[in-house]
Amino acid sequence: MILFGASGHAKFILDIFKQNGVVVSCIYDDAPKVTEILSVPVRINSLNSDEKEDAVISIGNNKIRNSISEKYPYLNYITTIQSLAVI
Repeated sequence: MILFGASGHAKFILDIFKQNGVVVSCIYDDAPKVTEILSVPVRINSLNSDEKEDAVISIGNNKIRNSISEKYPYLNYITTIQSLAVI
């Protein structure tokens, strides 16, 4: 599992995954301000594989999320829902 975006939304997503035993291997960001979040390494967005990997775009901006999903169409994008969320 990988994430795109290393800011506040990534912390929220990581917390959901940790509660559910999901391991996140890396967080990619175009301009990271940190080197890790909750012990998960943050790297400059340099994903260049076409391996079908599970991913979450942990960015609040819809246009940026759309551009990432178009740039990496081969990834398996996962939906996350916090266990206490009322839907």
